[in-house]
Amino acid sequence: MFSSVYVSGNYAYVTDGGLQVIDISAPSNPEIIGSVVMPGYSATVVYVSGSYAYVSFYVDSFLGGPAYLKVIDISTPSSPEIIGSVELLASDIYVSGSYAYVAVRWTGGLQVIDISAPSSPEIIGSVDTPGRSEEHTSELQSHSFISYAVFCLKKKKKQQSTNHRTHSTPQ
Repeated sequence: MFSSVYVSGNYAYVTDGGLQVIDISAPSNPEIIGSVVMPGYSATVVYVSGSYAYVSFYVDSFLGGPAYLKVIDISTPSSPEIIGSVELLASDIYVSGSYAYVAVRWTGGLQVIDISAPSSPEIIGSVDTPGRSEEHTSELQSHSFISYAVFCLKKKKKQQSTNHRTHSTPQ
């Protein structure tokens, strides 16, 4: 399960199964004061702008299924309420003005969502970003790990060689 946190004012918004609203006005004593849960779904990413939290929810199953970007009214932090929804699975969300920019998980790409009417968000544009589909992600991560491991080994070998030369006595 993926988790995300967004801090705004005295509140931290955490995706942990659902959306948890945590009062952090006393940092040594944070307290969950509200939540949104969709049975059978998990929340993954959250972005807060003004009185709204934008949260990605997906079906909690290996079989797949629908996923949604939910618009949640957080004007009363103790009683957050889902007011709008559009079907897609976000891996990241950024809001600017009347638009939410959503990086789409698995298939890749960017979706532009018009959020000027929070109760009825609408996908108005998109662009595919080839090479970022989930089927290639594990392969890319493996290559990245192997490249990093080779880099570290070369660096270590170079350091050992330098250390060996530094500690040798002149003849």
